[in-house]
Amino acid sequence: MSSNLTQRVASVLWPAFMVAAAAELVFFGLVDPLDLSVYGAPIGEDRMHIYSLGFLFFWALGTAVSAMTGLLHKTSFEVNHPAVTTVRTTRAIYRAKVSRHAGGRHAVHM
Repeated sequence: MSSNLTQRVASVLWPAFMVAAAAELVFFGLVDPLDLSVYGAPIGEDRMHIYSLGFLFFWALGTAVSAMTGLLHKTSFEVNHPAVTTVRTTRAIYRAKVSRHAGGRHAVHM
């Protein structure tokens, strides 16, 4: 896995993990896991299984929210051209703006 991809995955999963831990503490601090039921049937007999399922649920929810935040931080060019790396994109945009500039000066207008 590339370093950039590793950083992106970690920047999504780590905050989601922390939020899941806090959400589980708050939720199960207020609700007894054995009182939970789905359509009138109890979820399980063992508290540890319910704690684990709750944590995985909260982590999945946090991951979805974190991933959406990461997606919203991308520029429209990064969303529409995912195969182009950021360094190549930045250089290409800089060269295009410098070459279009009239008067021979190398000023970049952003």
